[in-house]
Amino acid sequence: MKKISSIIMSALIILSYLIVINPVSAATLEVGVGKQYSTIQYAIGNASAGDTIQVYPGTYIEDLVIPVDKNNLTITSSSGAVIIGVSNVNVSHSDTIIPNIEILSNGVKISGFKIESPDYVLGFKSSGIVIGGKNIEISNNQFVINSAVTQGDISVAIQTYSDLIKKGVDISGLKINNNTFTHKNDTGQWGYEAIYIGPDNPTSEVFIQNNNFSGRLFRGITSQRSKTVINNNVMLTDLSPVSTDFKTAGAYQGINIGNIYRDTQSDITISNNIIKGSSLNKGFGEGISIGYKGQSLSNINITGNKIFYNSKGFMISSSYGVKINNNEILNNSIEVQNDDSYTLDAQYNWWGSNAGPMRSKIIGNVRYLPWVKYSEMPVSSISKILKKNQDKKNNK
Repeated sequence: MKKISSIIMSALIILSYLIVINPVSAATLEVGVGKQYSTIQYAIGNASAGDTIQVYPGTYIEDLVIPVDKNNLTITSSSGAVIIGVSNVNVSHSDTIIPNIEILSNGVKISGFKIESPDYVLGFKSSGIVIGGKNIEISNNQFVINSAVTQGDISVAIQTYSDLIKKGVDISGLKINNNTFTHKNDTGQWGYEAIYIGPDNPTSEVFIQNNNFSGRLFRGITSQRSKTVINNNVMLTDLSPVSTDFKTAGAYQGINIGNIYRDTQSDITISNNIIKGSSLNKGFGEGISIGYKGQSLSNINITGNKIFYNSKGFMISSSYGVKINNNEILNNSIEVQNDDSYTLDAQYNWWGSNAGPMRSKIIGNVRYLPWVKYSEMPVSSISKILKKNQDKKNNK
């Protein structure tokens, strides 16, 4: 009996060593014609945390749900895979979200797809990708979003759950990188909204970088959270600026920073973005909009951006804690408007002339002296001048 027990114990010890030495490896699940799975959702349902789903060329008309037990799942396509959403939201239920792709796990990566809105239906809008997990990465995709016929129909490509809808949500670590966005149908003059980041409980940054926005773009990026980095994006809208009374369709905002509940926002960087119209008489109503009246802001740094040919280059509703330095701001109908009583720091910018900005294009309390002067200097010198002025401002 003792001998049998000893043999069993030895076998268990050996087995435990084998498990440590050869842990279960992540699996790759294949989706496509003639593959193990015919739909992406079927593969998701059979995947384990850490697995990879490889999607082969084809059109997949389905909504996807990635539940909470699929952490670190990778869904990728090397080329040729198109995901077309199914569900739309009736605009009479304006606060309702019905995701076309819902991500509730952490560490999920989606890359290499063409992702389209469902077919447009008047009186309906699509919610796009809706994110409720941490450390999500959406990269190298082509988004094609419906262009709305009415203002209420505006669809979104990517959005995040807010704390009001999903209590305690924290989408920290989100990366939206190297994607393209454009419109799908040519009938709608209200365009589409690309990225909406809702208010959450941030523990670290989100990053929106190196994306290209084009076509009938109503609004490029909104962030209602703190700890946001928006860097090196290009936003070119084919729409004319929306009318101030919103009775005439058009483009509204390139980048919008502000919390509609007036909660404090801090630690936001907006750098090296290009925001303008795609051609003559095209552009945004507001290139960059910052804050709401009475909202508390801190450490909002806006630098190195090119803001051209919009109705308003900058629309500032709360200016304390905001710095707009070392940007190129020119040929906007109004370059900067500050509706706050606190003086806005807008020093060391290039205004298109060595004489500085036209005073009629500066509205409100704005400190724009000193400004950058280029004279006959080559373009290659511009970045050096901007850096030198920033170092000087920072007392380096």
